[in-house]
Order: sequence, then structure tokens, then C-alpha cells
Amino acid sequence: MLEEERKYEVGPLFTLPDLRAAVPKGGGIVDQPAVTLRATYYDTADLRLARAGASLRHRRGKPGDPWTLKLPYGEPHVRREITARGPASRIPETLSRLALAYTRGASLSPVTTLQTIRRARQVRDAAGQILAEVADDTVTVLDGRRVISRFREVEVERRAGDRTLLARLERLLITAGAGASSRPKSVRALGPLAAEPADLPPPEDLRPDPLMADVLINELRRQVGQVVSYDPVVRLHPDELDGVDHLRGANGRLHADLRAFAPLFATPPLASGGGRRPARRSASLLGAARVAAPAPPPFGDPLESLRRLSRTLLAVRTPQVLRQRLAEAGDGKISAAEALDPEVLTRLDAVLGAIAGHGAADLSALLVSDPHIALLDGLVTVARAPRLRHLAHEPATEILPALAATFWERLSHAVDQLRPESEPGQWRSARTAARRLSRLCQLAEPALGERAR
Repeated sequence: MLEEERKYEVGPLFTLPDLRAAVPKGGGIVDQPAVTLRATYYDTADLRLARAGASLRHRRGKPGDPWTLKLPYGEPHVRREITARGPASRIPETLSRLALAYTRGASLSPVTTLQTIRRARQVRDAAGQILAEVADDTVTVLDGRRVISRFREVEVERRAGDRTLLARLERLLITAGAGASSRPKSVRALGPLAAEPADLPPPEDLRPDPLMADVLINELRRQVGQVVSYDPVVRLHPDELDGVDHLRGANGRLHADLRAFAPLFATPPLASGGGRRPARRSASLLGAARVAAPAPPPFGDPLESLRRLSRTLLAVRTPQVLRQRLAEAGDGKISAAEALDPEVLTRLDAVLGAIAGHGAADLSALLVSDPHIALLDGLVTVARAPRLRHLAHEPATEILPALAATFWERLSHAVDQLRPESEPGQWRSARTAARRLSRLCQLAEPALGERAR
């Protein structure tokens, strides 16, 4: 489920304001009994979860599942929340697997313990439905029985209400002296290291007339970020089409980007088994980069790993798409539905469901395999600080057209070879060349504008 909450740092003398001004007509404020919560947070030695905006904790003192994993969702104040049952002595395997995209195989251990005295007020509508909860938390940071520090914060969690309610509550709190904050309790407790940038920095807005390195690094971070973001979604629901489609799209774009930018890497993050077919005529600006023998890749063969992931995702996607088509036929949404026997539709759906189930099992196994974890770790490393040739530090307006010319030559050569009787592989090669050129032009548009079109 998704959790949306806003946090506010307050001092020990802060007085919670009257919240009734934010309540919808007919609603009210309901005070809850004070509770004491004790939460132990788990992370890697270098706090990869905290720095990425994620958290894993075991908490006592509140009804519900004691283990909670929170993962970034890509929107401010919103995180994906997954809970699980299990003893305090062992992290549930479900949650440790879901966190793999962020831990990338590093071990998890307790990093801090927080004891929180919570005094909550619920904002309800006229029917008694909970719209939001405002929690006044006094937090004690513990090391065993020793008190490390104390602080206080107010947390507003959206339930059935809309964001305009959160905005009204925020105005009341800030007017009363609260300071808006984006730091979770665990980050405040863990100190400066937890506030350091994530291993994978987010993409930034390109400056005018960017260098080619700016375009390359920004796009790598964007696509690797998408892979890391959707990886847990697919781990959680490997048979659901939406997550599979998003991960497959990001995976395909990343594969295309690594191929397109290959001449710019000093240590190329690729070593494709089949090699790259040289163009008939190299753009002069890139000629020297192609002559140099590629150094060994910094981590395995990412192109092959990305292709393997794509094939495994496709093994889930194809039967699920066919099942959707069959369902549409059964509902009469396809014109030829009258020619399809309902019993045959049912049998076909069962067969396709079994195929998709096998594909989902293979996908789940792949996502926890050592090669896949090594791929994620290598991609994050390359996207954070790639080793680039001097060529990458030239203006993008010079490099991108040269790369596009090379990809155009490959497309032209592939199309020239086509005949009506050509083998399927030749048609696929031409299609691949067209898609790569299209992707490169898409990447060039922010830097070149109409010229890229």
C-alpha cells in the first residue's frame, strides 16, 4: 500500500494548534490514547536504505504486523509500505528480498532503536471516517538502555482525506511554529551519514548547451533509477502486467542507452558476446574512440544480463497479454468473438495462466540471483560515476549528431540488405537499428531541440 505523510520538526515547548479550522463541515477531532512504540531499524553498514529514502523496522506497541519496509515511490511525501509478520530476531525473507534493489546484497543489521511516545488526533468527517491522523511524537534514541538523544516531531498521515486537507493542516502547524521537514525519524536518529546522498543520485535538469557527459550521466541515472524503483514492485507481484511492463521498458531503454553511448566510456560497461558490427563509415569525431580496444567491463556483461532480464519479463508479459485479449473476446469486445467457443476460451486461459505462472516463478528466481544483484550494483556504480573518455566532455551539440549519423548508417545498411524473402533475423536487425536511432534522437531532443526532431 501507499503511505503519504508529512513531518514537522518542533521544539519541546511547541503547543499543537486547534485543528478544527481544517476539519470539513460536520467533521471533528478525536483524541487517541497515548501509546509507547519501540522500533528497531535495520540497514546496511553504509546506510544504503536510509540514504535512498527507504527504511526497514521492527516495531512493538501498535496493533498490526510488526515488520515494515518502506520504499521510495517517486512522489514527495509518498512511500510504498509493505508489512509482514515474524519474530523480532529475524528479518522476514519477503522484506529482505524486496529491499535487494537498494541493499544490493549487503547484509542488514540493527542500526538504531527509537522509543516514541505518541499522542495522536484523528481528523474525521461527518460520517466518522478517518481523513488524517496528526501524531505528536516525543522520540528517544537508544543504544541498549543508554539514551543517545531526544527530539520531538509532528507527523500528519493522510488516510481517506485529500491533499487539500493536508495543506490546511500544514498551514495551521507552520503558523504555530512547526518547521516542515522531509527527514524520517530514523534519519534524524542516525545522524549525518544517513543524510548523505544516495548511492544513485537523481537526474538533474540539463543546463543550456550541456556537455555530452551531462546528457549521458543524466539519462543513465534516470533509467537505472527506474529499474531500481520497479524492481521491488515486480518482486512483490511478478505476475502483474503493470509492474512487468514498467520494468521491461526501463530495462530496454537502459540497454539501448548503453549501446548508444558505448564509444564514450573509458571502461565500457559492456562486453557483448556477439560484438558490435562496425558501421560502413565511422563519423570522424568518433573514429578514435572506436579504434581503441575496449577495456574489460567493470562488472560482468550488463548487456547480456539486461537481455536475460528482458526475455524473462517477456515470458510473463506475453501470456498475460494474450489472456487479456481472450477476456476481451469473451466479453464480445472483439468482432470475431462469435467464432470462439467459450469452452475453448476457458481452456486457453488456463493454459496461458499456467505458462505465465512458470514465467513468474522464473522471474522471481532471476531477481534474487547473484548475477542480477551484481548487475544492479554495477549499474548503480556506473550511473553514479562513470569513467568517460575525453570525447564525452565535448558539447552535446557536436557528439549527438555524430552518434546519430553512425546509427543512421547502420539502419541504412540493414534496410539495404532487406528483400521480401529475407530471413526473420534480417528484419529484426533492421527493426533494432531503427529503434536505436529513434531512442538516440529522443535523448538528443533536450539538448538539440527542433534539430533533434
